[in-house]
Amino acid sequence: MNTQENVGDFIKVKALGQGSSSTVYLANKGDYQYVLKQISKRNSKFNRKHLRREITINKLIRHERVVEFIGHFETQDDVFLVMEYFPGLTLLQFMQARKFRPLREPMAVRIFAQIVQGLLACHTLGIVHLDIKLENIMVNQNFEVKLIDFNLSDLIISPTQLCKHWVGSLPYIPPEVKLRKQYSGFKADVFSLGCVLFGLIFCYFPFPLEDTIDEANAPALTFPSDIPISDGLQDLLRQMLEFDPVKRIPLTKVAKHQWVRPDDNGSNGAQP
Repeated sequence: MNTQENVGDFIKVKALGQGSSSTVYLANKGDYQYVLKQISKRNSKFNRKHLRREITINKLIRHERVVEFIGHFETQDDVFLVMEYFPGLTLLQFMQARKFRPLREPMAVRIFAQIVQGLLACHTLGIVHLDIKLENIMVNQNFEVKLIDFNLSDLIISPTQLCKHWVGSLPYIPPEVKLRKQYSGFKADVFSLGCVLFGLIFCYFPFPLEDTIDEANAPALTFPSDIPISDGLQDLLRQMLEFDPVKRIPLTKVAKHQWVRPDDNGSNGAQP
């Protein structure tokens, strides 16, 4: 849909996506392209405090694996967040384009290592994403990756601080969030990222979507026999998808796991 509507110094080119409280547009300003996230003040879900938190978090992050926040401005009816335009597909669109053909391990680790780098940069700043999923990870034609959408994110001041708002997307939500317990946002991100990795490899989600499962009655994590994977990948998935958040591997150790080879990222010649 072409809009060609002027807003501030920008010209909207087309809508890229729409959520319950915002619409995302590709926009031009001079010779450059940007992404505009338009948030309606008239929407019943509009929350000024939540918006300030999202802007603060976006301002803190400067990393090559996270889409850059440029700034924000307001009109009478809307708030606009201005983001870097990163041409590519979400990982969900990427998998759809492949007709959900499972990724081989060399390509999976190439993509996954970049996600880990971006998320680790966030965690180092005390930022937990809380909505890691295929739809919130972009990949371009060179298989470069960036994290997007910090709408549900939180800023953790103390390493022991627990999250009290239960958010996320159902297939990726860890059991402690489903059970509405106070939880570590860092460990929640690890579980969600494990679901992403499992999905890239097997093209389905690792667990049933019931809301009642917890560490006491956790279903066994199984791997399909028709898609053989390495022992290293099996070990990493089991540690990331551990139902008990205390036993779940921290992201710092995910980054150092034998299966994850960041130094090879982007240079291993892997094919999808």
